[in-house]
Amino acid sequence: MAEKKNPHALPIQEKWIKLTAKEVKHIFIYYIILFFTALVLCARMINDLFPPAETGIKLIELSSFSFVFGLLGSTFYYIRKLYKSCIQLLVDSSGADTSIPSMGVKVYFYLRPVMGAVLATLIILGIYGGFFFLQDEPSINDEKFYIFSAIFSFVVGFSNGKIIVRLDNSSDKIAELIKIAKED
Repeated sequence: MAEKKNPHALPIQEKWIKLTAKEVKHIFIYYIILFFTALVLCARMINDLFPPAETGIKLIELSSFSFVFGLLGSTFYYIRKLYKSCIQLLVDSSGADTSIPSMGVKVYFYLRPVMGAVLATLIILGIYGGFFFLQDEPSINDEKFYIFSAIFSFVVGFSNGKIIVRLDNSSDKIAELIKIAKED
């Protein structure tokens, strides 16, 4: 009889999570607080940013908007990642582990949603700034850009791990090209 495989199993590289049950509980509470805070802030920002007579994109509002939606997307992803790890028994809860790898896992889970939110904000500001680079006075539909920003920030926050890996690979290639150019 063939061995049954879990179709949702994480790849080998994901089996590094070593947290106690208490630490997992704290991270879940942290994520739930972040998630609902981001959800409330998203609803409030949508309400505040779309009054009928208001127009014009303000950089601080756009940054806050992107940050909160990025936080929502990232928190959504990492809650999913943590509960999948727990369900698949990839979390080592055998006892307290105060080693450096355990500390790294905790920092990873606590800071990654914030990193996703910052990344989403930077990308949205880059896109917005690109309009001004291409045109002296760009015509941007404010409401549509905010909607685009919300959706795109959520996606960036949700997939920030993959984006960070791509940025890391790209920066290595750019550094290599600069090194080659200096040698010539």
